[in-house]
Amino acid sequence: MHCAGDTHYIDALDYVSDCVTLRDVPTQLTKAALLKDGSPVKLTWREENPILTILPQQRNEADTVIRLEE
Repeated sequence: MHCAGDTHYIDALDYVSDCVTLRDVPTQLTKAALLKDGSPVKLTWREENPILTILPQQRNEADTVIRLEE
């Protein structure tokens, strides 16, 4: 994960499922979107860990970059 101020960036490289669970992410982050076109990525929280649901049509073959914001 990369951080630029209040914005965090996630690089999803490998997929074993549609869901990616993140660890050690600030709890004030509430929005997720693809960097390439700004389309929303589903973001839910399970306890202290956010879960991103990245649909197959949203994925980039080499590297899917997701922007997380407050």
